[in-house]
This record gives sequence, structure tokens and C-alpha cells, in this order.
Amino acid sequence: MGGARGYFIDVHHPGLGLSKRVKGPNPYVVQQMAWATWQQWEARWSRAQEVERARAEAAMARIARERSRATRGERDESLRREAEEATKAAQAALEQLEGLLRHTLAVDDRINFESLKNSTPFQEAPPPPPAYLAAPSQPVLTYRQYMPAGPHHLGSPQGAAVAQAWQGPFTRDQPQRQAALRAEDEAQHRAAMAAWYRQTAAVQEENARRYAQCQALWQGYERRRAAYEAHRTAVNASVDEAQHQYMSGEPAAVEQYCDLVLSNSAYPEVFPKRAVVEYSPDHRLLVVEYVLPRPGDLPTTKSVRYVKSTGQLTEVKLKESEVKHLYESVVHQVVLRTLHELFEADAAGALGSIALNAVVEEVDAATGQPARTCLVSVRVAKEAFQAINLASVDPKVCLRRLKGGGTHESTTLASVKPIVSLSGNDGRYVEGRAVLSKLEASTNLATMAWQDFEHLVRDLFEREFAASPGAEVRVTRASRDGGVDAVIFDPDPLRGGKFVIQAKRYTKTVPVAAVRELWGTVSHERAVRGILVTTASFGPDAYEFAKDKSLTLINGSGLLRLLEKHGTRACIDLEGT
Repeated sequence: MGGARGYFIDVHHPGLGLSKRVKGPNPYVVQQMAWATWQQWEARWSRAQEVERARAEAAMARIARERSRATRGERDESLRREAEEATKAAQAALEQLEGLLRHTLAVDDRINFESLKNSTPFQEAPPPPPAYLAAPSQPVLTYRQYMPAGPHHLGSPQGAAVAQAWQGPFTRDQPQRQAALRAEDEAQHRAAMAAWYRQTAAVQEENARRYAQCQALWQGYERRRAAYEAHRTAVNASVDEAQHQYMSGEPAAVEQYCDLVLSNSAYPEVFPKRAVVEYSPDHRLLVVEYVLPRPGDLPTTKSVRYVKSTGQLTEVKLKESEVKHLYESVVHQVVLRTLHELFEADAAGALGSIALNAVVEEVDAATGQPARTCLVSVRVAKEAFQAINLASVDPKVCLRRLKGGGTHESTTLASVKPIVSLSGNDGRYVEGRAVLSKLEASTNLATMAWQDFEHLVRDLFEREFAASPGAEVRVTRASRDGGVDAVIFDPDPLRGGKFVIQAKRYTKTVPVAAVRELWGTVSHERAVRGILVTTASFGPDAYEFAKDKSLTLINGSGLLRLLEKHGTRACIDLEGT
């Protein structure tokens, strides 16, 4: 289906109960992605059914062995081998989870657009040539020679010689008899020729029919071949266009490309492999909401033992602490792996930074309704992330190291607030306006419209953080800001993070309550620092409250100095307000 931003296909698998909307600007690529998603789900469903059948067959085999006349020793050996195979499978599944990050390091995650093209020639075989009927042989006129009867066998050479020399009483009517015989031969030949003409006409008519039939088959074949070639040419041109759009940095094409990168990533079957991506070209920021497996989806069988005394197979499960450690490791690996795959695949250089929210979908036990919990939220610049040697890191420690660049995670993997949300779920932000370039030295900031003052602060801090690659300053909506007038996202892993800014266009001393309010906002937003900018001043109690906290207070004179630092002059006249 077509949409405002391109095309989409809703994919649903009733067996697995999974649904996904595949979207993008290129219809052919959307079709391929939707078909690939369906094939992955169908293969997963088939394998799940095979596993169930194998389990049922194994159970039936055990029952059969118990009922058979096999010796106890043979049954024990068979069950022991079955336990060994099941243990190998369980250990392989756990090793696969422990090596999620290591696996992706050996894979080139870039999309090969040539592989998306249709390189398959037309598969239909051409129609065979007509099987023409052979033309009948034309009759040949052969005259018989009249020979009078004689005592010898006229069919022999000797008899013919005798007849030729015969001078009997019947020689006088021999010419008449010869003429009659000739006339009879000619009549028979005319009848044979008439039949031959009829047969020849019938054969020619049949051969003409077969030729026309073959021509019709060839014309149909050529139409289908031409249509296939035209479609293949259009498809390949569409892929070229998709590549051009992506390399040009068109937002919808970047989103489609990143979605395809994540769809191509090979994970165990228990992983949902669903993500929503959103690209902001102005800030070269990709926001990703990645769905994690639920804790109960991961395999927890450590080994399988055969208990000889009971004749049963028993699964040895991971301890509760081991299950928790495994799930935490999976979450941390998935976050780093997703960042790595997207950055590595960024052939167009479109991604300056990525904000990734790793979420898990469960059912709320209190309401029975579907619920989505964000377990990890991280925002990191491409340069900073690519400086990390993922082959040697501890995923959990690595994410904590990125905390300065804007990482939220709970040690218990409880809910955290996303650093950046998808625009479809977070309507707090509005487009910024350029204000600094319009300022004049005589502009009194104290009398500026409060909306302009907030955009002035955003514009100023955008210049202040311009030296940090991937940094972004955004203004929030006035009625829904939750105590935040602007937000800074700085992905620098050392000095960056999430900063919240409040702009107070005051004419009197800012009360300490405003500073306390900012501190509460910093905690709520899980920011690394709060900045309060005002046209007025702060009292001693405000500085006292802020001195041991991650707060920065910028008064009117500090604001003017910051403006001068970036080549802009203005004034603050509180008495003229």
C-alpha cells in the first residue's frame, strides 16, 4: 500500500502470532523485505513444528523401547546417547547466546544492493518446433507390358523371352490388348494421384495448423519473456534508485536501509527481530526502538541427564542467578551489536549518532494488557563508538562506559526512561528557530518574547556544543515540557550526556524554588546535568542549593558573556521592563 512517506506492507503470521509493518520509499524493496520477513517467520514456524514432532517421536520411541523385548542394557545405552545429544544441543544454544556480539564482528553488515537485484534469467523453456507430418510419396505411373498366354511361366525371364518370340494365333489383337492394359494403368494412376492430392492437401493443412499453433505459442512465450525482462529491468532500476536515494541521504531511504540491515541480522529463533527506526537528517540522528526477547523466551536448560534408577531423562536447569546473568548479558550484547551493525553498514555516512531504546514486550500482570518496558537507552556518536574494540570488551562494562555519552540502564533491568523517543511516541519537541543571527546590540533580552528567548537559548547552546560531533539541542513544546525548555544530547563518551535547560526570562532574582524544580527535572529526565539560564540573577540560597549538585546557574551577565563568545552582542535592561 502507498502512504504519505512511501509504501508499507503489513506482515502477519498466525502461527507465531507475530505482526510487523514493513515500510519504505521503494515498493520493490518493501516487497522484498516483507517477503523475507514472512519466509523467516515461516521457517521459524516450520522448525518449531519439527521440534515438536521430534519430541513426540522421541517420547513414542522411549515408550516403544520400554515395551519392546530389548534388554535393559540396550535401553540404557539408547537413553544415554539421547541425553548426550540433548546436552550438546542445550550447550550449543547457550553458547550461541553468549556469543551474540562476537558473531556479528565477523559479518559485513553493509547491504549489497546488487544482491537485491533480479539476476535470474527467464526460466520458461521456449516452445518446441512443430512436429510436421511427412508429405506422402507421389504415385509413379508404370505401364504393364501385355504378354500372350503361353506354356511357360510368364513371370520368369525365360517366359518373357518366349512370349516375345511367340508367333501364335493371337498376335493380331495384341495391340488392342496392350492399349486396354495401358488405359487401365492410367486410370489406376489417376485414382492414385487424386488420393495423393487429397492426402497432400490434408497434410499441408495439418502442418499449417501446427505451424500456426506453434507461432501462437511462440508469441505468448515472447510476450511473457518481454514482460519478465521489462519487469526485471524496472526492478533493477528501482534498486538503483533506492541505492541513489540512500546514498543521497533521503530520510525514508535511510530508514528503509537501516531496517533492512537489522532484518538481515541472524539471531536465534527466540528473538523477535523487530525494530522501528526513525531518521532525523538535520541532526544525522537515527532513533531505534529494538524489541528484545522476554526473559522467559531464552533457553535455560544446561544439560540433560539419564537417571538409570527411574529410566527417565531429566533436564538440568540454570540457577536463578545464572538465568539473570544470561539475560543481562543478552540485553547488553544486543544493544552493542545493534549499534555496531548500523554504524558498520552506514555506507552513506548518514548516521552521526544513534539513540537506541531496547524494549521488551510483555503482558501487564495488573491489567492484562500488552505493556512495553524500556530496559536500556543509549545515545552515542559514530566516531566514539567505532573507537571501541568490541572484540575485547565486557558488554555490561562497555555500556556503563558509554554512560557519559547518554546511557540509561538499570542494574536489575527495570524500566528506564528513553533518552530520545520516536517522534510518533514523543511529541515534546518542536523545530528550532534561528534567533542569534537576528539579534542587535540594542536588543533587550529582558523584554524579548518568552518563546523567542527559549529559542535564543537553544540557538546559543547549539553553537556552544558545535565542537562535539553529533550533539543536538532541541526545544520542547510549551505546554508539555515537564519543566524542560530545551534538551542537549551530547554523544561524547567523556564529557557528554543528556543536559536539560530551563530558560527563565526574569526581571527579579530567581527564587531557590526554581533551582529545586530544575534539580527534580534532572532526576526525572535522568540527565547528567541541569542548566538554568536567566536574564536576572540568583540569590545566595540558590547557589548554596546547587553547589554540590550537577547544576549550572547562568545569570544575566553570564548570558551576555556567552553571547559575546559566539560573536553576538545584546543587552539586558531590567529597569526598563
